[in-house]
Amino acid sequence: MAPIIRPEIGWDWDSKPQNNAKNSNLPQKFFQIDYNGHALMFTVDVLGKGVQPDSKSCPMWICLHGGGTTSATNNNDEEWTSARKDLFEKLISTHAAAHGPIIMVCPRGVSTKERHGDVPAYDEYNLHFRDESYVLMEQMIIRLLRPNKAIEPYFVDPNRVFLWGFSAGGDGAFNVGARLIDRFAGVVAAAGHPNGAPFDNCANLEMLLQVGERDVLVGSGERRISRAKVYLEEIRTRLMDLQKEKGGNGSLYSYTCMVVQTETAPPGTDYFYHNSWSTDDTRTILKASRDDEATVKAWLQQNDLQGEKFKKWLAATDANRVWTTPPRPEWYNPNTTINPLQVFADKYKRNPTPNRVIWHLKARPPKPQVPGKPEEAPKGWEKRMMYWLYVRQSPLDSVAAGLVDNGAEDVSTYTSGNTRIIHVARPNSHMGYLLKESWISGGQTVTLRINVDGSIGTKDFPLGSLVAQSTIKTQTKELSGDTELEFAAMVYLVGSSTAGWSAKIAQSLDG
Repeated sequence: MAPIIRPEIGWDWDSKPQNNAKNSNLPQKFFQIDYNGHALMFTVDVLGKGVQPDSKSCPMWICLHGGGTTSATNNNDEEWTSARKDLFEKLISTHAAAHGPIIMVCPRGVSTKERHGDVPAYDEYNLHFRDESYVLMEQMIIRLLRPNKAIEPYFVDPNRVFLWGFSAGGDGAFNVGARLIDRFAGVVAAAGHPNGAPFDNCANLEMLLQVGERDVLVGSGERRISRAKVYLEEIRTRLMDLQKEKGGNGSLYSYTCMVVQTETAPPGTDYFYHNSWSTDDTRTILKASRDDEATVKAWLQQNDLQGEKFKKWLAATDANRVWTTPPRPEWYNPNTTINPLQVFADKYKRNPTPNRVIWHLKARPPKPQVPGKPEEAPKGWEKRMMYWLYVRQSPLDSVAAGLVDNGAEDVSTYTSGNTRIIHVARPNSHMGYLLKESWISGGQTVTLRINVDGSIGTKDFPLGSLVAQSTIKTQTKELSGDTELEFAAMVYLVGSSTAGWSAKIAQSLDG
């Protein structure tokens, strides 16, 4: 089995897991993919096998552990194994027992392939969203989309792939979800930090943000800050603003943020209590969605959760709390953690061909450096395809540099009578627009429409009937590794805003 995400890499992969007999902190069996001196290790489990499914096609949950920068030996190896067994497996198993098999994939954060004994040579806070993480994560997904022995007789439904991270894994969920948008039906970021995640591209991605009201970003004195405050500030200043800027009748950027009442910190832990969330919905003190701007603003004004004021607020809320159960000191406590599968998993599927796609090329996965050769980039790092958009020019550094004034790609598709219209808000010559075979069959015609005169008017380029190109079908299937992202034709623009534009029909992704 040798699926290809980017043909120039030429990875080969055997679906037999590695047997671990040396490091007791690692799972007994795991898979490993190497890239640019880094390694992604991951486990694969099918949970709920005893439940008779309606289909062998199953949802897949990719679960990112906590940890990050620490002086503790093997901390992230231990976080990987404990989160897998004590958090993710318990919560997913509960849901699978009632709803059918679920494929659980637990990657260890990306570290250097080289280890000093059992410890990675280089391992820090961004272990889930290092430059190499995006290539490795996407390659892992593609390999699991193909039939393989790790999950037989089941297979992954490509429209039901979810990403879920806790703590440092929540950081990863924000960033991986925002840069590999087209891979996921939804993203759950719990108790993490956005770390500058590019939300521009999160149109069409369902997000569930979970945070405890008492959770604190590590700090002291005036550096103490509520994680709930961070989450809600991100919503107020970025997601809500994007929704206003892009329009879309309030449905383009879809998210729910749950701030959950948490238990009083046990003695000796001061204010820091990272995970103790109740499943009792009456303790959800704020549930904000895309339509709740007033609610978010009011909560932020009422709760000045920063610095010494935050510590005093914590003490005051402690005095007013009466708990039916004693505080639980475990980092991973499935009995007190809201199960996102209960509120999220069965409601959403990915739409692989959304009617509107927003893709800011400057917010794609970054370019890794080749160790010892900072001027070079490893093969296959570029993400050139997202939903039905394809970047024709490469390398992308020069393309991205020219987009400072142009902003994000903003493209829509719809039908008018028997015509499929591709409407480009910002005309350019570097992007190609892919079409499904169903969009060009049955006598349908295609028109490429662009905005002109500062978006006041439009101009149409009728292209007539298109013929499915076997080369494009093969290329998009190989590039994406996803049958839902296989396309049969591509159109594009040539020219400029000053010299004028013309529309072309491609014979392949390269021309």
